Amino acid sequence: MTTKTLSLVAALTVFGCSSKFDEDGTNPDGSGQMADDENDRLDDDDNDDDDEDEDPVMTDDDGDGFTLEDGDCDDEDDEVHPDADEICDGIDNNCNDRIDEMMTFETYWVDADGDSYGDPANEVEWCAKQEGYVENNTDCDDSDPYIHPGAEEIIGDEIDNDCDDNLDERFDTDPISEDGDVGSPSSVQVDDFGQVHVVFYDDFSGDLLYKMRGLDGAWTETETVASDEISGEYIDTVIDTAGVLHVAYTEKDAYTRGLLYTQRSLAGSWLDPMVVDGFEPGEIDIGQYVSIDVDSWNLPSFGYFDADLGEPVVADSTILGVAIYISADNNYMGDLLGIGYTGLYTSLAVDSDNNDHIAFYDPYAEFGTDQEIQYSSFNLDLDEIHYSERIDDAGQYISMAMRNDDVPCVAYQVSETLDLKYGCFIDGSWALETLDSSGAVGAYASLAFNSEGEAFIAYYDQTHTRLMMAREYKDADWEIIEIDNDGNVGQAASIAVDIRDVAHISYYDASARSLKYATGR
Repeated sequence: MTTKTLSLVAALTVFGCSSKFDEDGTNPDGSGQMADDENDRLDDDDNDDDDEDEDPVMTDDDGDGFTLEDGDCDDEDDEVHPDADEICDGIDNNCNDRIDEMMTFETYWVDADGDSYGDPANEVEWCAKQEGYVENNTDCDDSDPYIHPGAEEIIGDEIDNDCDDNLDERFDTDPISEDGDVGSPSSVQVDDFGQVHVVFYDDFSGDLLYKMRGLDGAWTETETVASDEISGEYIDTVIDTAGVLHVAYTEKDAYTRGLLYTQRSLAGSWLDPMVVDGFEPGEIDIGQYVSIDVDSWNLPSFGYFDADLGEPVVADSTILGVAIYISADNNYMGDLLGIGYTGLYTSLAVDSDNNDHIAFYDPYAEFGTDQEIQYSSFNLDLDEIHYSERIDDAGQYISMAMRNDDVPCVAYQVSETLDLKYGCFIDGSWALETLDSSGAVGAYASLAFNSEGEAFIAYYDQTHTRLMMAREYKDADWEIIEIDNDGNVGQAASIAVDIRDVAHISYYDASARSLKYATGR
């Protein structure tokens, strides 16, 4: 016991736990310092060596230069203080008891299914767009991403897939432009993104105009492509593999008509127009029935009627960018006899080997004794030529396109019977068939193919003043479809087919003197 007692006393002596302070906790040296059970000189229970007691109101924990006493309303966020700029984030950044003041608030709608179309019954006011919200309220079913404006209408499902208040309609029709007297002619193309591009003529102003339909189904404001004299009485367009829109068109003043070319970049800028042919001394009328296509280098070729010489012409831009001009008809005897001209309704297509193919109407074939639709083709070396081969008897409104297997095909209206015919150049001869003979049909025939090589032909039914389409199926018969019968509609039709096999057609509404658009399959 003695040893233990002595050890404890020694320990107390070493650490000063009983000899330093009196029983009342005061320091025996008279300093008046109070004892701290945790060895904290300030007796503030935080076991530190504080020299003084700091007031939390006076501290700047986030280092932004402001304490709570200075007005900092969040001392854990250095971007929140009285001198901060107010931003759109739902926070009182400048500690004035107001949130997002001086911000411009817009209405946004919830897009629960992620299809970029908003629920009209679920909106918020916000100063910036947030994830999961969009700027439109046009979705008619925000639980299904396949139902929204512009979606493909699925026939037979009894659902309004495209939110136009109609169930299972085959084609949607829509006025594109109603200002002036527009749409005769027009040319439509669709890019790989699904955006629709339409170039069209305004007969009231004589201008060449352009509109684009975005993925949301809305048309852009009208752009003026050309407004010099009369621009666009004849038009054709094509989109190349880079998404550039190429435009060929005629320009006419009081005395002359010539052929011009421009293009629209992906960024939306227009190339300054270039002269393809005409406007030289002695050249009066060049460029009617113009048709354009591009080769594997995305360089354009043009097919058109030269009324000065009375012949069809191919202007091919070679890889050097220099155009070569080729007469597409060799009816020299007709020229010598002075019996007229050839080359009306020219239509051109370029195959994957960059060969030019052109079809046209010759009213004075066979030494002036017959009328024919004829066909010519050329390669760049001009050593493989088909010259003025007969396709059929008299025909007009000719449209040529290359099938996906590099076979040239044509659609046209037979001049005498006014039937719609179609055919392809197979094994050295033209295989033709009549698709529609239900009256005066086939005017303004426009031919396009899908990726499977199935043909789509838009045309005007003169008897019933309506827009029609003939649709080919490889494993079934052709289908003849009425697209629009609301008034006198369907003249100057132009068709393009997208990668989903959806047809896009621009055409003239003669009743309203306006440009219309139809899409469907």
